[in-house]
Amino acid sequence: MNKKVNFISPNSGPGNNTLGSTLVAYGERGVQALTNAAAAGLGTLFKPCRPVPTSGEAAREADPAENYSESKGENIRPFPRQALVWRTPPDLYKELDRKFGPFDYDATPHPRPQGFNSLEVSWGRRTFCNGPYSARRNPEGYGPTAFARKAIAENRLGKTIVFLAPVFNYVSLLLEAGAEAHSLGRVQFEAATGRLLSAPMFITCFVLRGN
Repeated sequence: MNKKVNFISPNSGPGNNTLGSTLVAYGERGVQALTNAAAAGLGTLFKPCRPVPTSGEAAREADPAENYSESKGENIRPFPRQALVWRTPPDLYKELDRKFGPFDYDATPHPRPQGFNSLEVSWGRRTFCNGPYSARRNPEGYGPTAFARKAIAENRLGKTIVFLAPVFNYVSLLLEAGAEAHSLGRVQFEAATGRLLSAPMFITCFVLRGN
């Protein structure tokens, strides 16, 4: 928290917090609350990182049954869980390929060919992209935003792009209900006290029209 919490003694009044204060969240609602607080400039947000396993733990976590091609669900060589690649469920891939394909290019194949970077090459006429959901998952440090920009650029050339990305549950609910999505760009909200949000957030306006 960017301000220390000075607890109050029943005898001597407010104390002096020399260590600072940290809030820890468990569960989806708690994590979202801290995310909102950090966006409002109330503190710095940290995400716990997974401990580095011992050699024995790494061997136990290297389960080939849990490692697949992102697109086609093929088994690949085992590797530690820290480098785990999450596959697109095979049935979902087949459904998307039937509905929007047939796909002639995979922008994020796994195993990835040596030196391959789909952000630097032309994509196919019908491309499937289940890219990294975090820049930490990409060797070059590119996250979903970089792949979204690339997908948009390729689409402007007349190509079809099927792009998978995680969203909050309420976004999925609104889209499934037929809501229109309008990007408002970065919006600097103002608190009731008049204080401006220090870090403007990207905001989307969802419209559910009546009859």
